[in-house]
Order: sequence, then C-alpha cells, then structure tokens
Amino acid sequence: NLEKANRSAAFNALEQLDLQINKHGVYGFRPVILGGDDLTVLIEGRHALLFTKYFLAEFEKWTKQFIGSKLSACAGVAYIKLHYPLHYGLKLAEELCKKAKKESKAINAEDIPSSLFFHKVQSSFADDDFDDIIERELSIIHKKSADNSVEIMIKLDCGPYLLKDQSSKPSKEYITIDSLRKMSKELI
Repeated sequence: NLEKANRSAAFNALEQLDLQINKHGVYGFRPVILGGDDLTVLIEGRHALLFTKYFLAEFEKWTKQFIGSKLSACAGVAYIKLHYPLHYGLKLAEELCKKAKKESKAINAEDIPSSLFFHKVQSSFADDDFDDIIERELSIIHKKSADNSVEIMIKLDCGPYLLKDQSSKPSKEYITIDSLRKMSKELI
C-alpha cells in the first residue's frame, strides 16, 4: 500500500506540472527510483521545486487513503549542471533529504512536517558532503575582536522549507515552500 501511495503521489505530482517536450524533443523528467517509500527523479531545474512540493502534498494525501493515516515525507533537491557527475548529485540529494528529516523531526517529533532541503551546486568540488559545502560556501565568519579570539559564524543554508506552516512552533521561524516561491518571484 505504501508503494501504491508513492506511485500515485509521483504520478499526480507530475500530472500537475503539465510538462511538455522541449525544443530538443526531450521530456524533462526521468524516474530513477520509484518503489516503497523512495522516489528519485531527474527533472529540469526549473520544475524541481514545484514538483517536489506537489509530491510531498500528494504523498500525504495518498498515504492517508491507502494506509489509513497521513505520513509525511522529506526531500532533498540537488540542482546540478548537465555535465556534473550524476552519482555526486544523487549523493548530495540523499544528504539533503536526511538533513530535512532530522530538522523536521526536531520541529515536531509527534507530527513530523513534510519538508525539503535544496542546494544549487556552485563549485567543482564533487565529492564533498553537505557539511563541507556549508562550511565552504554557505558560512560567513565574522572576526569580532582585534586578536581574532572571538568569531561569529553565520550559516546561510536556510532550511528546511516546509510544506505547511508551522508558525505555532517557537524557537525558529520556518519558511514554507510557497513562501519561498513567493519571495523568489518578488525578487525577479
């Protein structure tokens, strides 16, 4: 039943995108793994965030129908260039998914929210794990004193992005996928 829910969620999420064959005759979506509760797809970057949002919502809906209770899901989205080694992109996506799961469980262990983490690969360091990427690309170190004895580290990894608002949870403001999409449209 879990596999039926997963397949239904993937199919319905893809259907909501209404993808077209591009000018090169290519359909910009390839399922790699679709079984049990796992889903790995290759999709054009411009559709990845929206597909993932639709999938997370559909997964909650279909698990409730097939299993009898709503299950949440977490996702990792790795934005990579066409010639970037695929296995490194898949490894990064898996690490991002694990990070989303860990942080979602910290938000609410009783009713874990569906969420995603994403990263756009900017460098040629292919074999780094996400913690190395955060340190190298997504951290700012501010030296506070003249002798450099006090440092403040600011991390710019900004996740997870949640499917649904969790504003009732104190301690940190969480951004929804829809809020992220709205902000990005306003910036364009």
